[in-house]
Amino acid sequence: MTISLEKISKIISEKMGDKIQIIECKPLLGGHEAESFKLTDKNGKKFFLKQVKQKSYYKLRPEQSICWFLLSDAMMRSSPVSSDGLGVVIQNGNNYHLLPSLNSESEVFHLQNFEELSEKNYWETLNSRKNKEDVSEEDIKETQGIANLLFSIHNTSRNLGDEETKNRLYNDSLYSVFTAQDLFFFFLHTFPENHPFMPPMRHGGYTAEMIKLFHKFKDSGKRLRTLHGDFWGTNVYQKKDGSWYAIDYSRIPLGEPGIDIASWIAQYLWLYHETKNKYFRQLGEEFLKQYEKISGDKDIRIFSSFPLGLLGLIYISPYLYPDRTGPNSKSFLDNILKILKNGKFTWE
Repeated sequence: MTISLEKISKIISEKMGDKIQIIECKPLLGGHEAESFKLTDKNGKKFFLKQVKQKSYYKLRPEQSICWFLLSDAMMRSSPVSSDGLGVVIQNGNNYHLLPSLNSESEVFHLQNFEELSEKNYWETLNSRKNKEDVSEEDIKETQGIANLLFSIHNTSRNLGDEETKNRLYNDSLYSVFTAQDLFFFFLHTFPENHPFMPPMRHGGYTAEMIKLFHKFKDSGKRLRTLHGDFWGTNVYQKKDGSWYAIDYSRIPLGEPGIDIASWIAQYLWLYHETKNKYFRQLGEEFLKQYEKISGDKDIRIFSSFPLGLLGLIYISPYLYPDRTGPNSKSFLDNILKILKNGKFTWE
């Protein structure tokens, strides 16, 4: 690795409002994930520099490295017994950029393009069909378009490295089902002691079923794909030309395609149990068939079972839906638990 002392000097000078000229960069004993260096300027002032190790795994997940270091910087600045954190630096080619520091007053936005779209997102469209009985030709065409959209995301060409790298990236996506934005544990903890069918005493068994599937599926790096990360109806729109469009990519950039499939199929599964209308089962089954045909992935019903454990909690969470405590919600969760135990998606 090459560190430009001239450009690091410029970054530090601008940050400190003082002329700093780094003349020495000495390696220090580092950790498993990062390299550490001591920088010395011409007047003897010392600085500490840390860099994520240049493994191919980290090159494919630079956003994760930024999160680590922004957290470290914020912790250092808030500690009364630490040296001041000067910030997080990104090197893109020959250019060095200092990221703004974050604090409790910071507001965070993500700016995206937004195509000319239909007024309703797909989730709104689905909910307007609760009394529909039969899947139409137009519905089938719709599922084909969405399956094509999702496969085009999954089929994005990227150099994902060797087998070891693929396995690590793949496993990271499975970890993220539990840890991404703490959603799994957050929603698990929203169920009170007196919940009628998901009290805390059942959480251990539920989680254990997911952990069993994790160990069953891990190291399946050959299945690694580019993901959307939050592929469900509120993030999918139809353009005026009839094609489909996804917004708000988030949480999991690479991993098991069943994670996206689970997010999508959970909508139909919930509406099927909520309404007892077989239309949603038929529509969801049509989508699965279309995706299997387009992708050639005959195991997608198996690998989508694990992430459905998270979706099961979200759809009946008292935090989001305090009224979902009746028999339809229970049948939905029972269905999810059966999926986890069998390791394969099923409608009952």
